[in-house]
Amino acid sequence: MISKKERPKWRFLVKRYVNELQAVHPDEARQTVAAELMEELYKLLCQACGVYLFSSDDPFRSVGITQVDFYDRVIRLKHQIQPTDKFIEEAILLIIHQELDRETLYTDLMDTLQGLLRTPPLRETALDVCRSLLLNAEGIYQKRFGSTDAKQSVKYSSQSYALKRTIQNLATLTFRIHMSLFDEEEAVRSFKEHYLETDDEVKMFILLRFLGDLLEWVPDSEEVKETTNRLLF
Repeated sequence: MISKKERPKWRFLVKRYVNELQAVHPDEARQTVAAELMEELYKLLCQACGVYLFSSDDPFRSVGITQVDFYDRVIRLKHQIQPTDKFIEEAILLIIHQELDRETLYTDLMDTLQGLLRTPPLRETALDVCRSLLLNAEGIYQKRFGSTDAKQSVKYSSQSYALKRTIQNLATLTFRIHMSLFDEEEAVRSFKEHYLETDDEVKMFILLRFLGDLLEWVPDSEEVKETTNRLLF
C-alpha cells in the first residue's frame, strides 16, 4: 500500500522496489518471495494499462521500464526457482491474461518467452502446456457461447472478446513453437483448426503474415512460393 502522501512519487517507489527485488541474495526462499512480488508489480502495471490507477495512462514508460523488459525480468526470476512445467505455464499465463501498453504486442512477449526455450525438450513442454490451455479455453468458450466456431457465435460481449483473444494468442504461440521445432505442417494445421476468427480471409491474411515473418530468410524465389503453397493448401 502507498500512502496518499507518497502517491505522487509512485514511479520512483516502483523503480526502487524493482531494483531491491532483483538484488535479493540467491537464497531459494528469498528468491521465491522476490519473484512473487515482482510478478505482482508486473500485474499491477499491466492492470494500470487498462484502468486509470496512477497519474499516468502509460505506467511502464513512467517507471522507465518497457513492458517487454519487465516481463523478461519476471520470468527469468521464476525460471531460476520453479519446476520447468510450472514456470512455462505461469509465463504463458502472464502473456495471455494481462493488458498491454500502447507500445507492446503479444508477439513481443512471446518472443521473450521463446528466447528462454532454447532446447527442443523445453519447446515440447511449452507445446504441451499451450495445447492444454487452448483446449481448456475452447471448452469454456463453447460452454458459455454455444460454439467454438466464431461464425456461429452471435453473442458479443467483453467476456467473449477476452476469451476469443485468449484463444487467438494461444493458437498463435502454438503455431510459433511448432515452427521453432521445424514442424511447419503441424504448425499450419493447428493454426487453421484453433485460431478463432469470423472472417476466413482475415484468418488467411494473418497466417500468411506469420509465415512471411518466419520464412523471410528464404530468398524471394519459386522456393518461397512452393513452400508457402504447400503449407497453406
